[in-house]
Amino acid sequence: MGLSANTQAATCMDARSVTWQSTQTVPPTNLQISAAPPTSVILTWTPISFVDSVASGQYEIGLSTDGGITYDIAATTTNKAVSSYALDGLMVDTQYTIAIRTITPAHDGWNINDPSDDQRNELISDFGASISIILPTTPLDSIIRIETGGEHTCALTNAEGVKCWGDNELGELGNDTVTSSSVPMDVNGLTSDV
Repeated sequence: MGLSANTQAATCMDARSVTWQSTQTVPPTNLQISAAPPTSVILTWTPISFVDSVASGQYEIGLSTDGGITYDIAATTTNKAVSSYALDGLMVDTQYTIAIRTITPAHDGWNINDPSDDQRNELISDFGASISIILPTTPLDSIIRIETGGEHTCALTNAEGVKCWGDNELGELGNDTVTSSSVPMDVNGLTSDV
């Protein structure tokens, strides 16, 4: 439970500073995959509001192949103003779960005459909301947009067709079967020339 969820603590902090929530080390929001070349993904997100020269910091991009139970740190950004990252070296036909967390290093505060203004410990947020993707065994050219589901992925092509791959136990791929596929399959009624 975060501090903002604890009503008494939030009320106390509001009395000290009405902008306290904008100074917290929280994960970025709105994580999306904007493109997926054959063995990489381009991630985009909304950076946190607390970005300053005193606290600096960065984001860590976590990569999981066990559905988000454990994350390996696949990359670290240069600062907290960054809002995208190209994650390379992924394997096709592998389900990845991706999430991002924020790191704020220990630092001196704004008021050099007041040691209580210092942050003496590194702060690490929880990982934010995750997304999952399975890269297809055959590359998709001309992708405009990619969307991910629980264990499947769909792509809109520049020919305005939709192709999906991954788990199809409940018909997620839209091809009137329940057979999973690591190869992009045309969605019935939304086919293309690609």
